Amino acid sequence: MRVLVTGSSGFIGSHLCSYLRFCGHTVYPVSRDPLSPYYVPDINPFTDWSSLLRGVDVVVHCAARVHRKVHSRKDEIEVFRDSNLRSTVRLASQSIDAGVQRFVFISTIKVHGECSSVSHPFTCLSPFNPVGPYAISKYEAELELQALFSSSSSKVVVIRPCLTIGPGVKSNINTLVRLIRLGVPMPFSLIENSRSFCPILTLCQIIESTVSKELNGNPVFLAASQQYMSTKLLVSTIANAVEANPIFLPVPKTLLMAILTLSFQKETFDKLCGSLVVDPLHTFQTLNIVETQSVVDSILDSCSHIINKRCL
Repeated sequence: MRVLVTGSSGFIGSHLCSYLRFCGHTVYPVSRDPLSPYYVPDINPFTDWSSLLRGVDVVVHCAARVHRKVHSRKDEIEVFRDSNLRSTVRLASQSIDAGVQRFVFISTIKVHGECSSVSHPFTCLSPFNPVGPYAISKYEAELELQALFSSSSSKVVVIRPCLTIGPGVKSNINTLVRLIRLGVPMPFSLIENSRSFCPILTLCQIIESTVSKELNGNPVFLAASQQYMSTKLLVSTIANAVEANPIFLPVPKTLLMAILTLSFQKETFDKLCGSLVVDPLHTFQTLNIVETQSVVDSILDSCSHIINKRCL
């Protein structure tokens, strides 16, 4: 397959391009490098994709605005909509016009909300409950794509990953590695939670399967490992990777939440102390995928990459 990948220099996109080539696909990595044959100076609602889409079989849209870098909250949602909604619809519309067979949209598990449990995990049938401009803009993009492709011979696939980990990841794992190596005590001794993660190799397997396999309709897949772990186990795993002895403090969950909320870090508390569990069974069964990398191994790879990068 000839596959055009946006966000090819990002964490997910760079790993995906390598994996697709390994699987024998021809990859067109969209780049902001003016010397690249797949140069796009900016992805916005007015980008002209027509020349790059000629001869393309599948588009995988990884590019997205994830972090908040706007001056006012009033403009925040519109900035996210420009990047994640309107720009996506523009690319999808031109993909249909160019005769692209399939459009794979990398959304987020956050369209379902910020928390779930082992007894009630998220599935692709869970109700929508997006919180924040990133999740809202992704949710709105999903709705627009389903409407757009409903009357087209081209197909759309939506993939909703949870926190994806692997070499090069930019997340709280980087912060935890630094703090653990410094011997900073971790206030998670009394925290009992469960978090799903998605090893980058697992996500690449899922995406490649949606690129190469016959699929019915316009399906939705959740991307996560079938394993999950607590924040305390995550810290212990990272400590083992960096050869440190973790120090845990018995801080009550309510006290920790109050401290972080007063410090305007409620989102950090939710990510580290709340539960977010995903049931990916439908994805693995439908795509006939066998998970080849464990969450622990992907965490170890992430830590190794962080350490080696800082030693250079």
